[in-house]
Amino acid sequence: MTRPDGIELRQGCGRWMRATHATISLLAAILILTSAAPAAPAAALLAVLFTLHVATARRMRRAAVSVPRVRLFDDGTAALLTWRGGVPALLGGRAWVSRWFSVVPIQPLDGGRRLFCIVCRSANPADAYRHLLVLLRMRDAQEPTSRWGWS
Repeated sequence: MTRPDGIELRQGCGRWMRATHATISLLAAILILTSAAPAAPAAALLAVLFTLHVATARRMRRAAVSVPRVRLFDDGTAALLTWRGGVPALLGGRAWVSRWFSVVPIQPLDGGRRLFCIVCRSANPADAYRHLLVLLRMRDAQEPTSRWGWS
C-alpha cells in the first residue's frame, strides 16, 4: 500500500508464476518421454528435471515465507518486514523491471546476504506497483552512465 513514508509491497512469486513453472516442467517431461532417447538417459533426464523442479518450487515458496513484505523508501533505503520485525536495508542497484513483475535487489544492513525480492503486480495493489516502477526507473535514471563505458 502506498504511504507517505514509503511503499509496502508483498514479495514472492504470484500464483501465475507457480502455474507457469509447473506447466514448463510438465512440458519438459513430455518432451523427454516422447523423444527417441534410450531409456537410461531419458530416466536420468527425468530425475534431473524432477530435482530441479522441486528445488525451484521450494525456493519460490521459501522466499515469500522468510520475508513476506518489503517496504521501500524514496531515499533508497528499505525495510524487510519479517515475522520477527523489520530489518533495515538498502535498495540495491540494477533492479529488473517489467509490467508483470520486478526483481529488486536488497542488501540488509545487518550484514546478511543480498536478497533478490520478486514483486508481482498481481499480488500487490495497482498504485503500489506503479509507484515501485516509478521509484526503480527514477533510481536507474540517476545512476551515472559511466558503468556503460560512455564518455
